[in-house]
Amino acid sequence: MTFKLFECLDCSFQFVLPVIDPASLYTADYFGGRGADPIVNYEEEFRYPFHTPRFFEFNNLIQIVRKLKVEGTAQQLQWLDYGCGNGALLRFLTEQKDLQVHASGFDESAFSQRLRDQGFDFYDRHELQRLPPGSFDVITCIEVIEHTLEPKEVVTEISRLLKPEGVLLLTTGNMHSPVARLRGFHFSYCLPEVHISLFNPKLLENVYRACGLEPRYVRYSGVVRFKILKSLGPRLGKNKIASFVAGLRPVTLILDWLFGVSRIPCAVKMPAGDS
Repeated sequence: MTFKLFECLDCSFQFVLPVIDPASLYTADYFGGRGADPIVNYEEEFRYPFHTPRFFEFNNLIQIVRKLKVEGTAQQLQWLDYGCGNGALLRFLTEQKDLQVHASGFDESAFSQRLRDQGFDFYDRHELQRLPPGSFDVITCIEVIEHTLEPKEVVTEISRLLKPEGVLLLTTGNMHSPVARLRGFHFSYCLPEVHISLFNPKLLENVYRACGLEPRYVRYSGVVRFKILKSLGPRLGKNKIASFVAGLRPVTLILDWLFGVSRIPCAVKMPAGDS
């Protein structure tokens, strides 16, 4: 199949056509590392969330939430993982000891429905739409928005579900990073079968503000470390030496600049009446 990448000249949003039916993509094979993104095994991450490279990403998210939201408070956080996939982050949140969290997940993949049977709080599309506004303190949207056909609708829904001063942590590829500008459609993040909506920092800032969110920038050091190890493949990515090198500050800073990971903003829900 031939894919084409288009860009809106007004807002710089980039999108891929044609779009493949999601039901044929997000199957057990996809989550088992045998689909369109074969260099990560989501099933293994679900079984061993503290013992795969994904740990560095998940732990980084908790550090950021602690800094932005819960420093100095013992309040239990209502946390929604939007696009929870196989549920690895949900499992990590329920099993870690350093933060009081009630974790819930949402996903439209039929494969993700099994999480309900495994005892996790899981919402389908209709259940999510029936939740009252301001249901969550934290919403994560980790490598999800690039898979969506109507990304602004996703951010609008997330904004509705966040409490005032609630935090959205969102990661996605940065199409204005140095590597992306150099590589164009050959940028490694351009996986047209699954990554159909592509973003840059300024575009996300504008989308956030249109949806009542205020952009915030944080350092995604653990996320960068995970991305480095993920790119090495399932075997080398678990190597202790590779993990050590990927965690060195000069390495993460250089790769973060090249790929613009921390230039993708997260956001805070503005209280009613604030501009």
